[in-house]
Amino acid sequence: PYLYPVDGVKVLMSTVAIPMYFEEKFIGTIGIDVTLDTFSEMANSIKIYENGYTFLVDHHGFMLGHYKKEYVGKKLLDIVNNDADYTKALTDAKQGKDYTYIKHSIATKKDSYYYSKAFKIGKHDYWNFFVSVPIEEYLDHANFIKNFSIIAGLIAVFLVAIVIFISIKKLNNNVSAISEGLNNFFRYLNKESEHTKSIDIKSEDEFGVMANSINENVEKIRVSMEQDNTLIDDVKGIVNYISQGYLDKRISLIPSSL
Repeated sequence: PYLYPVDGVKVLMSTVAIPMYFEEKFIGTIGIDVTLDTFSEMANSIKIYENGYTFLVDHHGFMLGHYKKEYVGKKLLDIVNNDADYTKALTDAKQGKDYTYIKHSIATKKDSYYYSKAFKIGKHDYWNFFVSVPIEEYLDHANFIKNFSIIAGLIAVFLVAIVIFISIKKLNNNVSAISEGLNNFFRYLNKESEHTKSIDIKSEDEFGVMANSINENVEKIRVSMEQDNTLIDDVKGIVNYISQGYLDKRISLIPSSL
């Protein structure tokens, strides 16, 4: 970079010169003068997240384009006090190698992720195109996905826990209903109760089918026992009648097992 008067005003410029050959003979040089404001405008036109930025460094280590105008025309290593990572980026660029590193940005005052891209100018020289992005912005989407996954996982665990709790509660209620119904039936068989109670399960799952089956069989046994009890009472009455010397009555009822 150098100062050159343009219309009476000194402008910071950079020149790219390319030799011309014809039939392997040197015939002249093509020179291109570019104001460094052009490079700064190019760097500023690239939007990297919210606070990310780009800058351009030539093969001599001079800053050709940066959104901070006070950096333009100065040596990068002078700005960063010969920082090891910037030095490594410039050294690798001379061999056409890219370089990445994490550093606290002196421009944005934020910890940032840097990527240095080396690209060839002419036959032997390489310039560096730097990209700087604050880590918090670079990882913003990843952090969102991570947080979303954690929250979604917690919600899923909570929902599964609710389903398990409801299922266990329903299971306990169904088991208790069947147990109570059977205990009531056994009290009826043991003459400890005069009535049976149906098992009240309205669901159509295995417990509902089991409850319906038990209710049907309990009802059949109850009807059969009442029929047998009626027969026994009839037999007792006739036996008592016969014991008094009367033989004109007969047992008309039949046991439920026949």
